[in-house]
Amino acid sequence: MKTETVRLNRVTVQSRGSVRLNDVNLHIYRGEIMGLICVNQYGLDTLISLLCQNIPIHYGHVYFRETLVNSYQSSSARLNKTAVIDRNSRLVEHLTVSDNIFVMRPGFKKFIIPEKALDMQLDRLTRDIGVSIRGASRADGLPPFERCAVELLRAVASGTALVILRDVS
Repeated sequence: MKTETVRLNRVTVQSRGSVRLNDVNLHIYRGEIMGLICVNQYGLDTLISLLCQNIPIHYGHVYFRETLVNSYQSSSARLNKTAVIDRNSRLVEHLTVSDNIFVMRPGFKKFIIPEKALDMQLDRLTRDIGVSIRGASRADGLPPFERCAVELLRAVASGTALVILRDVS
């Protein structure tokens, strides 16, 4: 059975007197890889903002993990478990790869950080995807492909439900 990750039902978003999204329907299921080809960039930033955060909408409903999180009646402005990977790095440059993946995530509460344990977790994650990245290397020295891989590993380690890749070329 398919598990629903995101559902947008007839969503309309207006901003400053103009319609940014008009009657948008979108269904994304767990494990699904989906591509979106836009005619132009109009409304794309609004769609990504809506997937990342429950911004006010004019009409429709937004479900995240089969739970209503946003509607025209009420908007909580809460963040959804979504990660955006694009040209701009969201890694902390002067920290190591292991620190960026495991320490800089919500809910990390340890005061003493065992580097060996973090490196073992990183080895397990990178072995699964077939990429070799040293945990002690700094994030600002990574080539673009490894930076994207680290951001993807960070999203997986933090329990992100939806990953958006935007113009990573």
